[in-house]
Amino acid sequence: MNLWWTWNPEAQSLFREIDENAWDESEHNPVMMLGRLSDDRVAEVASDDSLVSRINAVIEELDSYVLAGSPFAAAHSDVPDFR
Repeated sequence: MNLWWTWNPEAQSLFREIDENAWDESEHNPVMMLGRLSDDRVAEVASDDSLVSRINAVIEELDSYVLAGSPFAAAHSDVPDFR
């Protein structure tokens, strides 16, 4: 649900590579696109070591971004309970 993928070209490329038709049909909505994947396609992706490696690298980038906190959150750290 994080919009980080919208400014990360590698994340966008992965969604397209996982299933270009579903990516286009979902109007580039990753939640919708992933929900449309067939079990067979999920199995294919899971068995592609190169693709899994790239997915894991993008996940690591996202985790680093989230753990670092956003500039917006830092600028508004004085707001109680802001996350």
